[in-house]
Amino acid sequence: MSLSCSLSPALAQQQRLTTAQKLRLSSALLQLRTDLISALRGEKYEPSARCPGCDHSLTAIEIRRGFRNDPKDFLTTCPKCKHRFRALLKTYFQVGHAQVPFYCPMQTLGELRGKQGLKPKQIDSGLRQSANYHFGGLTQAFSQIGVTYTLEVIPPWREKVRDFLGQLPDTVIAKIVGVKVRVIQRYRQALKIDRYLASDHY
Repeated sequence: MSLSCSLSPALAQQQRLTTAQKLRLSSALLQLRTDLISALRGEKYEPSARCPGCDHSLTAIEIRRGFRNDPKDFLTTCPKCKHRFRALLKTYFQVGHAQVPFYCPMQTLGELRGKQGLKPKQIDSGLRQSANYHFGGLTQAFSQIGVTYTLEVIPPWREKVRDFLGQLPDTVIAKIVGVKVRVIQRYRQALKIDRYLASDHY
């Protein structure tokens, strides 16, 4: 009885979300994640894909959803005409910018295997920037495959994450920063910031 009572508010909340609301929420969360990573690394990241088949300019969400569940298939899919092609990742630095091939999370982790002995500059720039975009850095990406990577300098994060506390789940921030969730929870609580609730963002 107590189990059904505790589940019902969550189910009711999920039922109120329309498909459009879910898409808006997913897009907003992805943009916030990207903004946080940009703040941490001092670089701006922008996935880019214009379909050569129908000229549709894909959003970041569409690019990610267009990848297949295959670490060796590097193409995304246009949601309009279903044409498959390679997406790019634009990275803007303090001076200048670069445009490199964009890997999805699965491809990034697959391509990183066996490269833990390489310094960041020795790793393909598209792979390195995709690791930054998806995971917050090479160290965090390698940890996803159970590898400890010690050749990357981790930027200081406490001041840079302050504006994102309560705007993103603690679990997301912790993964990007590369610390345990309780570290983020305690930091947020010390600043008297309420935890993230999806219902506050739609």
